[in-house]
Amino acid sequence: MYTLRQPSLQSVALAAAALLLAAGAMAKPGGAIEWIDNDLDAAKAQAVRTGKPVMVYFYNDRAKPCRTIEDEVFVRGDVRASADRFVRVAVNEEARRDLAAQFALMKVPTFIFLDSGMHELDRAVGPKSADALIAYLDRTNTLTISSGAGGSTGGAVPARFDTLAFDPRTPRAGAKPVNVTIEKSGVQKLFLVGDFCDWREQAIPMVRMGSSRWTTTLYLEDGLYDYRLLADGTTWSFDEANPLRRHNSYNDFNSVLMVGEHQSSPKITGRDISFTFYDAAAQRVAVAGTFTDWQQVEMFRHPTDTGVWGAKFKGLAPGKHEYKLVVDGRWINDPENLTPVKQASYINNTFDIK
Repeated sequence: MYTLRQPSLQSVALAAAALLLAAGAMAKPGGAIEWIDNDLDAAKAQAVRTGKPVMVYFYNDRAKPCRTIEDEVFVRGDVRASADRFVRVAVNEEARRDLAAQFALMKVPTFIFLDSGMHELDRAVGPKSADALIAYLDRTNTLTISSGAGGSTGGAVPARFDTLAFDPRTPRAGAKPVNVTIEKSGVQKLFLVGDFCDWREQAIPMVRMGSSRWTTTLYLEDGLYDYRLLADGTTWSFDEANPLRRHNSYNDFNSVLMVGEHQSSPKITGRDISFTFYDAAAQRVAVAGTFTDWQQVEMFRHPTDTGVWGAKFKGLAPGKHEYKLVVDGRWINDPENLTPVKQASYINNTFDIK
């Protein structure tokens, strides 16, 4: 069994947990959820043996949202109680590219819920609050039980959920109304697809207002939500009228809805800037851009949180600057930057100094 990162513990407790694991016991440091490590076949065998449904958690040690959900959501007792009804397997998307491709993974964190016959029942894409994750767990467990599916007893294969655990068009406590209006002509149907609907392609049809204006209202908690537009069920695009966007894995952009306050990268104070980047697996991180003549400048680990890297620059020249990060020799986009630009066949991040 594999236990994901936990909040800091005393060295004595860590040593005791290591001894228990070495002896074959299943320790739960910090009361965290335990997972089968990267082995879907082992999860399937256990599901067949027990008749339990399966929860697959796709994560990446380089992704800050995964760390947040592990440190703040998995430690809650009611989340653990709901998760105990499932066979649980944690899959590192970098280590198991085959499984990421098999499940058409969009981003991490993602939870995929399967019956014991490995038929997909539901998925939850992107960061989820504890209450939201419990809602997915509870309804998946109910569907599996009511269908009679799974395990050695056989039974009907349940239908996959085609509804959302939380419909973002419905007001709910803690959620703010966000009006989304798109100008798009020559389109018969337009769908808003993103984190808020688990990237279900036709879950949120927009309403036409006039010949080319489309609108819908979402109710969302504070946070950042990636989204794209799907026209007539065939043509994808980002929202060109929205200046906030992020680089995606298709060398294109996702648009971003910002609800509440959020500090994007880098933090700018006058003509000084500071970068903060999360990657618990990195050995070396650097930043390079127009302000360094594209020479790599080392970023430094946080003294108490080794997953956090930082760098500061003072007195930069006014104007628009471009940059990228270099992680263990690999050039990447800053996931916290919301103003990337496309340059020929590549994408750079940007920021403005006034």
